[in-house]
Amino acid sequence: MNRTIYVGLGVLAAIVVAAFVFTQTMSKSPESDVIRQTQATPTSTQSALVMTEEIVIAGDEYSFSPANVTLKKGTTYRLTFKNTGNAPHNYVSDELGVSTATIKGGEAVTAEVTPQKTGTFEVYCSVGNHEDLGMVGKI
Repeated sequence: MNRTIYVGLGVLAAIVVAAFVFTQTMSKSPESDVIRQTQATPTSTQSALVMTEEIVIAGDEYSFSPANVTLKKGTTYRLTFKNTGNAPHNYVSDELGVSTATIKGGEAVTAEVTPQKTGTFEVYCSVGNHEDLGMVGKI
């Protein structure tokens, strides 16, 4: 009798654990190419909070994902560039004054930008001939 109770409790515990793991796995959404987060960060000269939107760009041999990013004039963005390739890469837009450090595969770097003009601006990897090989995009 006691053995049957212990076996029953063990089976019940296994079902509860399996249900918990299943619901946790199902509630997570898959990552997209662009991750946008809005967070409030205090500025050093103001007591008000400034909204910063984060955009993640992946770069590999020899492309950016997403290749095209839309930003709004006057909005502050934190661009996180992740090198998902093997060669060193960076993320540069001369017209917007964005230039990340050149990083190795598996690394990430951030740059902040607040566009002050409208238009379409080229971004590229300035390492070697990566731009010529198609590592370009648009903001």
